[in-house]
Amino acid sequence: MLTDLFHLENMDTGNSWFDLTLVLSFAWNGILFGVLSIRQMETLSKKAKGKFVSGIVICVVMWLNAFGVYIGRFLRFKSWDIFFNPFSLLTEIGTIVLDPFDHRRVWAMSICFAFFMIIIYYTIKKLNEAIKGG
Repeated sequence: MLTDLFHLENMDTGNSWFDLTLVLSFAWNGILFGVLSIRQMETLSKKAKGKFVSGIVICVVMWLNAFGVYIGRFLRFKSWDIFFNPFSLLTEIGTIVLDPFDHRRVWAMSICFAFFMIIIYYTIKKLNEAIKGG
């Protein structure tokens, strides 16, 4: 949803503040619900496997999310392509995974965005802990 901010430069509706507010409100809600969802995963994995494994799960999930953002934003695949265009989707993903040096920008974007989401996740988590403790 944050990547939808790219589309604002192409809009010439005269309501750019409204458009920005609308996109940011959707993005913020998406981030909050994503954090809540991942927090539940972290709680379950921490109980089952411990704190270290739970941290690894968070990092892997964030990278998968970031890679999904790349697939949707730059390769222009949609969720229904899993069913209606699976061979093209898997071919693209396979090419990226099997030849990472030719796709350095994909990996760089995915890793950077994953770190960004990890920072958001742990920031909101620490804010929540601070509020509960205070």
